Amino acid sequence: MVGLMKATSKEELIKFSVYSAELTERALKEEARLTGKPPGKALLIQNLDGVSGRQIRSEAMAILKQVVGVVTENYPERLGIVYFVNLPAPRLFAVGWSIVKLIFDENLRSKFNFLTSADWKEKLLEHIEPEHLPAYLGGTLRVPDDDCSDILGVGGVVPENLYRTNDDSFSSITIPAGKSHKIQATVNSPGSIISWEFSTKEHDIKFGAFFLGREGAAAAEGEAAKQGQKVDVLEASRIPDSYREVISGELIAEQAGVYVLEWDNGYSYLRSKTLLYKYEVSEPTSQEPRRT
Repeated sequence: MVGLMKATSKEELIKFSVYSAELTERALKEEARLTGKPPGKALLIQNLDGVSGRQIRSEAMAILKQVVGVVTENYPERLGIVYFVNLPAPRLFAVGWSIVKLIFDENLRSKFNFLTSADWKEKLLEHIEPEHLPAYLGGTLRVPDDDCSDILGVGGVVPENLYRTNDDSFSSITIPAGKSHKIQATVNSPGSIISWEFSTKEHDIKFGAFFLGREGAAAAEGEAAKQGQKVDVLEASRIPDSYREVISGELIAEQAGVYVLEWDNGYSYLRSKTLLYKYEVSEPTSQEPRRT
């Protein structure tokens, strides 16, 4: 899950889930058109091979909750049944499931079937014709191999070279213990959008933003604070998942001037933090954003 969140974003994962649901909807409608029967329901197989309890983290739960909400709201009653196979350590999984199941309503939970016995492949064949089931799941379908890699996305560990932070547009800096890193973003027009993306290599970081003053008239930070010019526009808080995923966000600049983005490691007495970040200011017109 960590590698996946380093390589993509929550928004992209949700969009992909909706895209997959839409493809399923179209396939069911096309089958109904060809057979003259009412649209059927989808049968899903969730292969949990390689999944561990450590991967059920806060960000995974948040994404799962959003995906389920969007899909069930827009594609109601299209899901027939879900089979979970290759359960990791069934007893430990039961503990994790007791937490995860709270995301789903009773109607949805009733469609989940956990195949815990050693003959789970035979169980699948009781409901799916072998020519429609990939060979690695017990069927006879090979396109062109047992994994049906031509039609199915084969999972695995996400290579680090696919992480978004490997993009040359990201800057890198090491923030010593007890210190912070600040960058100034100059906004020329009210209504501009300041956006950012960042991640840390290890451990969390504190992040916030404030308005320093109008460009050309902005005092030094300490002096601006004394004069009441320094105004928090994003309250600083620790970002616990910054080393597990790429954090993104934006704010609307209500007035022109200098805004400061701050990554604060002041609460750490021993650990320095390696920060990868980028930001841009987008004017509230058709002008191209100023990348920095």
